[in-house]
Amino acid sequence: MKNRLALTCFAALGAQWVATPAHAFDCASARGYVGLEGDDALSRDSLWGSDSSPSNFTVNGYASGTISCQLSEQISVKASGAAQYAMDTEDPGTLDGSKDSGVAILNEGYVTWKPSEQIFLDVGKIERNNGNLFSQNPLDVVRNTSGNLRSTLVSNGDTNRYGFYREGSVGVGVSAYNDHGTIDLAYLPKLASNSDQAQSAERWGTLERTNSNNRFYAAFTSSALSNFNPTVAAVVGDYNVLGVGTSGYLMDNLMLGVQASVSKGQRWRHLNMAKAEAIRSYQNVGDPFSIDRDGALTDIAVGLRYTDSERREYGIEYYGQSQGYSRNEWKGYFDTVTFINGGYAKGLPSAVASNLASGYDQYSSLFASETDNANRANNLLGKHYLTVFVSSKKQALRKLDWTASVTTNLVDGSAYANARLSTFASNHVELYTGASMSFGSSRSEFGQFGRRGYVYAGTRIIV
Repeated sequence: MKNRLALTCFAALGAQWVATPAHAFDCASARGYVGLEGDDALSRDSLWGSDSSPSNFTVNGYASGTISCQLSEQISVKASGAAQYAMDTEDPGTLDGSKDSGVAILNEGYVTWKPSEQIFLDVGKIERNNGNLFSQNPLDVVRNTSGNLRSTLVSNGDTNRYGFYREGSVGVGVSAYNDHGTIDLAYLPKLASNSDQAQSAERWGTLERTNSNNRFYAAFTSSALSNFNPTVAAVVGDYNVLGVGTSGYLMDNLMLGVQASVSKGQRWRHLNMAKAEAIRSYQNVGDPFSIDRDGALTDIAVGLRYTDSERREYGIEYYGQSQGYSRNEWKGYFDTVTFINGGYAKGLPSAVASNLASGYDQYSSLFASETDNANRANNLLGKHYLTVFVSSKKQALRKLDWTASVTTNLVDGSAYANARLSTFASNHVELYTGASMSFGSSRSEFGQFGRRGYVYAGTRIIV
């Protein structure tokens, strides 16, 4: 019954195609790139042990492409996909997945029916994103979990480090445009039950990542104001979120962005602190992570972005969320991580500790997967963050482009930094190099896994 809307839309599209006079397929709009990249992973001490994220060199082969075809005056199709294969010189470690592995993702793929110049109906795997801030976007109320490899990421220059792996959801959407603004509606049905939430999302199936919740989406962007475009977006279903935001120019070169959202309960699985304390008391509590759907939780982001006469861009953004771990909760979290990664053995006879080892190894893997999975859905786990970034945007032949950014957890002082240099050797060949580094103690958000960062270099051919 709940999928009747989707079936009706497919039937309408089929009827429209049959009724339309034959047209030659026009697939002139195609673009993409292929690349080869070398990544050197640097490590340091970790709460998970020396073998959790060891130093490793990886060669990444990757490709991404988009094609759009006009089937008739009213019907078109679009598809985007990405693929990666990583070859490692060493075993990536207990927290970093498998050696020599690959992934293929259909980012989006859908049919569009245009019954009028102002209305577009999409059926298939569709993306519904909002917000244009550099770091976090509370207005982005539809968030799917990334299916990237744990051992390495493709560094394609996207401001979102998971951008190469972005993925829409199977569903039906309609967009309507008029002089007052844009209305966007979508139904993204639940097509799979995710029974593997305790495992890394690298092992999840596609529908487990994209369609494990039943969601109705609606958004409206107003064009009534000359300098600002306010947007309201909401998701109702298995979880409920309302987001509002706007962006616009305060002056010719200075842009302000403000976003906020309120959700009914938590949006990612949190560690239950009572169960964490029980684990440290040698009790078996099963799964200590869960989502509390009670209460109203908020997050907010504010950013300024300045562009100078040389097209250099400078920005600063603040992000805060009420559902992030507090200082006391972080302490409980790290005390538990220390305990399950060998702390349980202190003061115990070696035979007893050996018998307990397998159970606490499972807890260790679970804690690492939960943090990784929350990050894959574009979540940060603390309360207050500051991001600064700067970039050039020449994008000209044999001119050097660069970008750098730092996101800092304002409570524990840990940080995640990125820097990238690139240039076009020809109209279709890009050369690039860069680094992604984390800073902070082993008892901090960005320093806990012992992964100091990556240094990479590569080339890609753009067509």
